[in-house]
Amino acid sequence: MRPEVEQELAHTLLVELLAYQFASPVRWIETQDVIFEKNRTERIVEIGPADTLGGMAKRTLASKYEAYDAATSMERQVLAYNKDLKEIYYDVDPVVDEPARAAGGDAPASSSSAPAAPAAAAPPPPPSAGAGPAAAVADAPVQAVDILRALVAQKLKKGLADIPLTKAIKDLVGGKSTLQNEILGDLGKEFGSTPEKPEDTPLDELGASMQATFNGQLGKQSSSLVARLVSSKMPGGFNITAVRKHLETRFGLGSGRQDGVLLLALTMEPASRLGSENDAKAYLDDVSAKYAANAGINLSSPAAGGDGGAGGAGMMMDPAAIDALTKDQRALFKQQLELFARYLKMDLRAGDKAFAGSQESSKALQAQLDLWNTEHGDFYASGIEPSFNQKKARVYDSSWNWARQDALSMYYDIIFGRLKAVDREIVSQCIRIMNRSNPTLLDFMQYHIDNCLLSVARLTSLRRNWVSS
Repeated sequence: MRPEVEQELAHTLLVELLAYQFASPVRWIETQDVIFEKNRTERIVEIGPADTLGGMAKRTLASKYEAYDAATSMERQVLAYNKDLKEIYYDVDPVVDEPARAAGGDAPASSSSAPAAPAAAAPPPPPSAGAGPAAAVADAPVQAVDILRALVAQKLKKGLADIPLTKAIKDLVGGKSTLQNEILGDLGKEFGSTPEKPEDTPLDELGASMQATFNGQLGKQSSSLVARLVSSKMPGGFNITAVRKHLETRFGLGSGRQDGVLLLALTMEPASRLGSENDAKAYLDDVSAKYAANAGINLSSPAAGGDGGAGGAGMMMDPAAIDALTKDQRALFKQQLELFARYLKMDLRAGDKAFAGSQESSKALQAQLDLWNTEHGDFYASGIEPSFNQKKARVYDSSWNWARQDALSMYYDIIFGRLKAVDREIVSQCIRIMNRSNPTLLDFMQYHIDNCLLSVARLTSLRRNWVSS
């Protein structure tokens, strides 16, 4: 057979197979019956980017095979490659065997090792695990000029040092009227109203004029920018609440000081999303230090929880010694818990798995949002927000008028002889008119019927007189 003929036959066969594949049903229900009932499969692993077929299989097991599996004492596993990697590879955490304890020398050995334990342990990075809250810093609300300066710096993509308060917005934008109008629009959103000619007023004078009506809190525009910064640059799960909590416990900053740090962070936005919570805290620490330098305040780290009681009476015990004494009890409790969970068919790691899955989903969704924001920008998102208002909804109900029109049309069809046969469509039309009828419609049709009889009588009389003449 010639090569061109073989190529043509292969092309035809490929097209026919694809057409058969596209036209044939999936038969997923029958496939699951073969897997679960005929083959009695106990472990199913889905390899793919998402847990799609695995989720469908779990729903099928719960709705159709739960009683069957319970009656036959069968336990099935439906795993996904993107979420259950450790279970698929049997990569379980190793169990550390406890060292044999010397008979009769437990307590003395623990007591003798207690003084040496603190020297061997490496000091944790600040703040330490046992640290208490930092000394509170006197709180102060943000000023209108602070928000004004931060908004201008954020829009111009400059640092606060590059925005002198002695210059006006018109001078800072360098003649770019579009950028100037955007800044004025942001100020309107933030403060509600601005003085006359704000673009020609120096920033310090403009902030002083708006301070009289300023409530000391972040407005709509600054809050939106802070929320966008946290959602686009902080790691997943590290939200605005976690940011404020860190500033409070790490440096003792109140809500007003926290607002000042967040305003400064708008002008120091990271180039990309921070990879971990430690990176986010390091970034916030850097911003807080610069804010403290600008505000002229001193920041103190949290003090260790045991420092306050160092001079008091009482016995101090090494945490490592306490941990060694309770290690056997914890191991026994863990074994009992695992035994009960196995008996009740409960997965003790279900919460961890769900959290890991939610973290992965959150990262994927956040990556999509970042890509969308990078491509379209914030203005496009605000422009396509839904503007439907329920109070503006209007309902136009004119069935009474359409019923009159339909009845009158049928009435004229009868008079002029256009309606010659009553079929199914005419009956349906009559039923529709009956369903929409009311006393006013009956009076309306009665009026036309009465006037039509008089008109017919007059026309008949005139016709007779004309014929006789």
